[in-house]
Amino acid sequence: MQSGKCSKADDHASERTCLIREAKNSQIKLDVTEEKFLQKLENWDEESGYKKRTKGLFLAASKQHIQFRKAQCELLASLAAGGNGAGDMRLECIIELNTRRTDDIRSLSDSLK
Repeated sequence: MQSGKCSKADDHASERTCLIREAKNSQIKLDVTEEKFLQKLENWDEESGYKKRTKGLFLAASKQHIQFRKAQCELLASLAAGGNGAGDMRLECIIELNTRRTDDIRSLSDSLK
């Protein structure tokens, strides 16, 4: 799980700075995508009971994603066995899982009519 954009950095410090920036950007994209989905859900042409249930399930799934991401990225970082790559592995994991979740939400959003 190597962030292609950051792997081209000249040195480790620059790569780390890039990974931190990309992790923040991936979180911003995820937050924006979640908000857009919730807005689209409000305008969904469906009964209010279904909308309310779907919103609750979406929010629960989002909380579960955060917990999963934390556990999964800590697991991956532990594979560095205390080495200095642990932080980079954690950041790469965060970027990857945020990107996947963003894509998943966009797919959900596309399914709303």
